[in-house]
Amino acid sequence: MKITEPMTLATDYLLAGWCLFLVMRLHYSTRWNRCRSAWFWEIGFFFIGVSALLGGTYHGFQCSLELSMREALWNATLYLIGVGSGFMVAGTCTASLKWGDSNSSWLLAGLAVSVVSFVIQQSGLVLFEHFNHNDLYHCLQIIGLYFFYRAALFLRDN
Repeated sequence: MKITEPMTLATDYLLAGWCLFLVMRLHYSTRWNRCRSAWFWEIGFFFIGVSALLGGTYHGFQCSLELSMREALWNATLYLIGVGSGFMVAGTCTASLKWGDSNSSWLLAGLAVSVVSFVIQQSGLVLFEHFNHNDLYHCLQIIGLYFFYRAALFLRDN
């Protein structure tokens, strides 16, 4: 089985592992104060992690997979990104936020990094022969997801 895009596979799997680590850390850190917003964020991180796992599999093994399997993997990847993002939005909407507090600052930082990484990902930028726009996007999203995690640590329900 030939690996098509080894660096994209690696950065996607790194992103998946990071998300699952954040799920465990958030669950452990908020276990004494179980609120809906933290629960939504945990589920969001989980689905983003699974989407990165599927996306890495797609990028890494697309030449070895039949067309129907590639399409199923890619569609599931995109669907789970949407589901995970939806849970993160739900976690934010159920929380009591005040602009200017540390939670909103972490959220805005995560959003800013996510927007910048999305623009880079869509640009098609290639930094090195084996490090493309997808790889840079994954690495930046790891930082953005850390910012979101920091915000989710201290969110409290309305």
